[in-house]
Amino acid sequence: MKIMKKVSVIMASYLGEYAGRTSNPNPKFLRAVKSFLSQTYENKELVIVGDGCDVTEQLYNQHFSKNENIKFIKIPKQPIYGGEIRNAGISIATGEIISYLDNDDVLGKNHLEIIMNEF
Repeated sequence: MKIMKKVSVIMASYLGEYAGRTSNPNPKFLRAVKSFLSQTYENKELVIVGDGCDVTEQLYNQHFSKNENIKFIKIPKQPIYGGEIRNAGISIATGEIISYLDNDDVLGKNHLEIIMNEF
């Protein structure tokens, strides 16, 4: 029996206004989380770090709080692109491998499986 290592995917999320923000951030956030959920690799968790963002927390509570593979933490607002956001996610991650997902990106269905097969 092959033992599957656990992968923790860290997602920093601030859905408020800022220069260069993506259009329609809320639906893109939901799409990103759903792309994590549709992964073929099973031994995974998503750690969403709400960067001082009430909207991220509300969307998590409405859509994903009952999913055991998704964790949420909220930290005080950090400088944009600051490393503390991802570090906060890493601090509660339980996976042996760390990966990242931007809150407006999409993972291909086999993305994590392909990565984890290399380990």
